[in-house]
Amino acid sequence: MPKHLIVALFLSLLCDLAIASPDATIRWHDQSRYRDTGVLRFLVQVGDEEGPIEDLDMAQWTLIYRERQVEATADVKSFRGAGSATAVLTVIASNGNFRGAEDEESTETKMKPPIEYAVDAVNSLKTRLGSYLLSVACYDEVRREPTFLLMNKPASSAGSLSFSEVERQCKPPASESRAGLPKLPSLLLAGCQKWAQSAAALPDMPPLRYVLVIITDGNSDEAVQENWIAPFQSRFGRDMPGWFELYVIALDDGGDAANYQALAKRGRLEVAKTRQDIGSAMQRAIPHIVGTGIYDVSFYVKERLKGESLQVAVAVQPPTGKKIVSQNWTLVGLQRKTDILRVVILVAIGIVVVLIIVIAVRLIVAYINARRQRKAEEERARAYVGPVKARLIVRDGPVIGQCFDIVEDVVYIGRSPENQMVILDPTVSKRHAVIRISGNTFEVEDLQSSSGTYINGQLVRKAYLKDGDSLRVGGTELEFRLS
Repeated sequence: MPKHLIVALFLSLLCDLAIASPDATIRWHDQSRYRDTGVLRFLVQVGDEEGPIEDLDMAQWTLIYRERQVEATADVKSFRGAGSATAVLTVIASNGNFRGAEDEESTETKMKPPIEYAVDAVNSLKTRLGSYLLSVACYDEVRREPTFLLMNKPASSAGSLSFSEVERQCKPPASESRAGLPKLPSLLLAGCQKWAQSAAALPDMPPLRYVLVIITDGNSDEAVQENWIAPFQSRFGRDMPGWFELYVIALDDGGDAANYQALAKRGRLEVAKTRQDIGSAMQRAIPHIVGTGIYDVSFYVKERLKGESLQVAVAVQPPTGKKIVSQNWTLVGLQRKTDILRVVILVAIGIVVVLIIVIAVRLIVAYINARRQRKAEEERARAYVGPVKARLIVRDGPVIGQCFDIVEDVVYIGRSPENQMVILDPTVSKRHAVIRISGNTFEVEDLQSSSGTYINGQLVRKAYLKDGDSLRVGGTELEFRLS
């Protein structure tokens, strides 16, 4: 195969992949519940050049902020279940070309006029709209605004359009039937304003999604500019909640291609080469018109996102293929109400922690001070050499007969060599008791020993010694004698 053909095929494949790449578009959001409950709601449209992408309500949806996934749970459902949250206006051309005026003059064979195919296409669309609000209007060369045949009625309860009735209401008076071409942009804008005002004023459930479907040939006394719909479209997100979508079903036979292409510049264009193709063009547009691929996503945000202006995105991971991420969407004035119970709990925990720290510090300080005092007493006791103030004579135990002279004001008794009175008895604690002398009194105190301290057979914590008393520490019994 020649190299240039291989390159051409490769480039064609790349183009096909680029065209078919899926896209997610945030159409609308609601943050009114975020302050109290942490809920952020988004209406997201997902599709590619092949059409809307369905069955993503069970896919994994995430909220993205600063290129990271926000800690949140998602509740997702198809937007089509929202009933009258969508209003659809279908405008049918009823000018000479659509009424088949030229057919009547140029042929003997009776042909269905294009407007009859258009009515059939609208009836086909109506059966797919369910409880969406449906409006139907037509325009001709004479009237300055469309004639409304139906205004914001649930499609499921509206009867099928009768061609004879449409023809009767939409045909201009005979005396004015050759008045020229319609002023297409002006009359379409006038019809949109009347339709939107009526829908927004509904008391039960004003729509969030406004869909304009134009069945036209583009013939117009005014040239159609590509931004013709901008004055109406700019109202959404400013004066009106929700968003606007535009679809143009264009009859190419006898039509003005430049005008109908300009009409659809901000929307989707489906071209019918002949009048018989109007129904097929409508069938191609129906999945988009009915809102297939639009998802109602509510995120229960666990984090505390807040700020005057935040850029977020919504992402969905289909069962197969790569993750689809929307463009950034701006949230303005996002704030979360303070959780009083949470604050109270946090404050209480803080107070408890502070109290624990204070108590721990005090205990540590007291322990350090006690050790310092004990060490100072021991140093003073070891340094002191003076007259014998009393004696302890071992009467029973491993060191029976040993005599200990008391010369210091503070004498520690125990098994450890650090004591002034060392008793090598395994039943005696390392530091068992202390004797303090104040004036003519001798006070003994048990130092939380394992076997206790006894005077004359009585367990004591603190007690005064008298001449001749029996002092027992562990398994050693001593006799207290004054010098």
